[in-house]
Amino acid sequence: MSWYPLHIQLDGRKCLVVGGGPVAARKARGLLRGGATVKVVAPRISEAMRDLVASDSVELVERRYEQSDLDGITLAVTATDDPGINELVYSQGESAGVLVNSADDPENCRFILPAVIRRGPVTVTVSTGGASPAMAAILKGRLEEEIGEEWGVLTELMSEARDRLHERGHSTEGMEEKWKAAASNDVLEMIRAGDLEAARRRIADCLS
Repeated sequence: MSWYPLHIQLDGRKCLVVGGGPVAARKARGLLRGGATVKVVAPRISEAMRDLVASDSVELVERRYEQSDLDGITLAVTATDDPGINELVYSQGESAGVLVNSADDPENCRFILPAVIRRGPVTVTVSTGGASPAMAAILKGRLEEEIGEEWGVLTELMSEARDRLHERGHSTEGMEEKWKAAASNDVLEMIRAGDLEAARRRIADCLS
């Protein structure tokens, strides 16, 4: 089974979560963070899901899944302890043209949800293609140790520098080595020390 990695823009799109447990709540929270509006269908919900429903814009339908729940849906996620429901949602999603992910059930997935690391504007994802979610979590932990919050700040500073170059009519083509120099360890150390102005000056010097 092969997978094509991508990031999808979900602002204004409606997504379905079938299930009301902690895993379903985590999936719903991720969709909300991605800009989606979320409909949750489950006969019972956990405290984690109830807290999410109370604090975010989530449509809760407390009953068992029905095929009509797929109407108007862009993505659907199942997170239940009933393999039959997972298979049913996947099958009906295929017929309706809705992409479906079934938690811990790769055979009933048209897309998978990777482990995610966010550092400001930087998003790093880790996936094993459903082969081992545990290994994805382990790798995520390793990368979280290596990629600190300073990388997100550095990305924001480099974005500022890029915008300034464009405002002055300069092209950023062919500047790969200069960008690498701007992302050096000494710039990261300035950011860790909280000296953002020094970091800005060093980045500007590297790009001049």
